[in-house]
Amino acid sequence: MAQHNEVEFEKEIAEYLRAHGWEYSPNAAGYDKERALFRDDVLDWLTETQPEQLEKVIKPGSKDVAKQQDQLLDRIVKVLDTPLENSGGTLNLLRKGFSHLSAKFAMCVFRPET
Repeated sequence: MAQHNEVEFEKEIAEYLRAHGWEYSPNAAGYDKERALFRDDVLDWLTETQPEQLEKVIKPGSKDVAKQQDQLLDRIVKVLDTPLENSGGTLNLLRKGFSHLSAKFAMCVFRPET
């Protein structure tokens, strides 16, 4: 396979991330095909990094936690599916985060400048 193919680029990125403490799944376990994301990874990220914002949209102890989680994930998919020129897409989601109901979420954390 040619070294310039996208699959080789993806492997290189995955190996770099694995070498720097990221988890890498060699199979599709836990992958939400309809939303094209790892559901538990997204929810765990938001729980760990922004619990106060998450509690605004997913009420602890509620009977509808799964429904509230689905609505939150659907909002992420909607942002991803929005055209780039309308502030959508993966890079805009990562750079600017997204809002859902009364909460504002970041989807990445940048290294401090100092």
